[in-house]
Amino acid sequence: MVAPQVSLIIPTYNRAEVIAETLNSIIAQSYTNWECIIVDDGSTDTTINVVQAFVKKDSRFKLFERPSHLLRGGNAARNYGFSKSSGEFINWFDSDDIMTEDHIKEKVEYLTSHKETDFVVCKYQNFNESIFDDGWISMFEKVGDLFENYISGKISILTFIPIWRRSLLLKYDLFDEKIYQHQDLECYSRILDKEKNIGFIDKVLIFVRENNESITIKNKKRNYHIDSYLAVKTKQLQLNSVKNSVRIQEVLLNQMIKVFLYLIRIREFNKAKRVYLFIEENFSLKKFHLSIYRFKIYYYSIKFFNRGDNRLKMILNLKNPYESFK
Repeated sequence: MVAPQVSLIIPTYNRAEVIAETLNSIIAQSYTNWECIIVDDGSTDTTINVVQAFVKKDSRFKLFERPSHLLRGGNAARNYGFSKSSGEFINWFDSDDIMTEDHIKEKVEYLTSHKETDFVVCKYQNFNESIFDDGWISMFEKVGDLFENYISGKISILTFIPIWRRSLLLKYDLFDEKIYQHQDLECYSRILDKEKNIGFIDKVLIFVRENNESITIKNKKRNYHIDSYLAVKTKQLQLNSVKNSVRIQEVLLNQMIKVFLYLIRIREFNKAKRVYLFIEENFSLKKFHLSIYRFKIYYYSIKFFNRGDNRLKMILNLKNPYESFK
């Protein structure tokens, strides 16, 4: 029997210093029937030169440049890479992370022996300088509802974690190319709303490079692209799994309150106001016993009087953001 092909799809932009380590980890895979499609998103450094050296060395590597008519960004590159792929199994991967030697092998073996499973995930571990350093290991809660666990963060399924059956992905629109952050949350929420046949390998099979200057983190401060953030929340609220569960709605509300408070703390008031207005418009205050006026008072007091942050949170019962709507 011919081993099924796995398509690895890697969007990249200005990763000349690290992408070789990623591609070397792919060459080192014990499972050999793979193709690796790298889509460059307009790099201005020597990323293309680095990748071309791998293409010359191993024909399983294929380099494409994002067509000019597509939007810039990783999402368009991921979707374009999928259109160029041919594998029975699909794994989007990042251009600065590292696979363990048996990463593909273990996931393919799981999918081929569990025909009912549509995708399989594993644990991952963060690293900074070396994969041999101790790093934070992801969690996976196997008890309870899959969708609720995913939304609440009890399981971690980032863009690069699953290997999917192509047949499943063909049923869905893939990454929303107009969203610049949280693209995996938006796409995978839509899929997990309907698909529950997940497999889990209780091993670290991926090492994730810590990146303190990414699209999400700038100067050690979380940078919210507020249009993308609210677009993702809008789409999540439209899913059946959310509409049919007050508990999941409450999870989303909890998360948005925390973001609101964080934006106030770092004094991004315009973004905080947009989150507040979104909550007011999309959540039933009566259902969640939430007095939005406390958040109004907090917002305007901090913005205009520039004082009383901690004390005011205590007065308004906002020291713990969850207490306001228990």
